[in-house]
Amino acid sequence: MDELFLITENGNIPIDGDSVLKYNLKRGAKSPFLRYPVADKHGDATLKAEDKDTALENDDHPTILTTSEILDFMQGSDSGDA
Repeated sequence: MDELFLITENGNIPIDGDSVLKYNLKRGAKSPFLRYPVADKHGDATLKAEDKDTALENDDHPTILTTSEILDFMQGSDSGDA
């Protein structure tokens, strides 16, 4: 397994192996919570060719739901058309 790092404003931060496996992190991806680029030990944060097919198309623009929409999904209803 390659060493991976988060590229931040304050320098590169190493990612422990357990987190890499848990979140399926790869070079070129973005970290799941802080959205920092993931790079290898050389600072290369480009996505590998074989991983481009599996990357999300709208990775930089995640869907944002309101609390009401999340509750509707949980309850299996839609409060918008009452």
